[in-house]
Amino acid sequence: MSEIRKQDDSLFRSISGKLKSGRDSNHEFNEELINNIRDMLHDLESTFSKLSKMKELFVSIWKHKFHNTASEKKIKQRTRQNKWKIKNRSRKQLKSRMIQIFTSLGLDPIDGEISPSFGINQITEIEEHALNSLFGTYTCTRDKLCLQNLIDEGCFRMDALDTLSNYIQD
Repeated sequence: MSEIRKQDDSLFRSISGKLKSGRDSNHEFNEELINNIRDMLHDLESTFSKLSKMKELFVSIWKHKFHNTASEKKIKQRTRQNKWKIKNRSRKQLKSRMIQIFTSLGLDPIDGEISPSFGINQITEIEEHALNSLFGTYTCTRDKLCLQNLIDEGCFRMDALDTLSNYIQD
């Protein structure tokens, strides 16, 4: 709009301020164009204000549908449940790996229990090559954690306890 006004001002003489000869149609076109742009801007502003009023009305009517507190509660509850499920799943996986290691070392669990408090014999001797054949040359952190849990449960004693403690520390 400012460019149109600059172009329209160039149609006038600088000294007298009168329209240059033969420039009447250009000046009329510029005035008409400026008026049309002004009308379009006014229409656009009124449409935008109507739209914002309709939005407010819609939100006031359907506020309960778009209110986030219920969904936030559900999200928090789902997150809490998922954390519990993840912990429970990892606990079960750890327990099954402990049982797998325990059986591969030569003893059988009773009803999924490996603790000596349930009447299961303790392992007294383990050879280092048996551990190497069980875990390979690299023992992952999870397997070390399982072995440490087995030690904490009291599944090993005497030489086996010393051998495993050294094996875990390496």
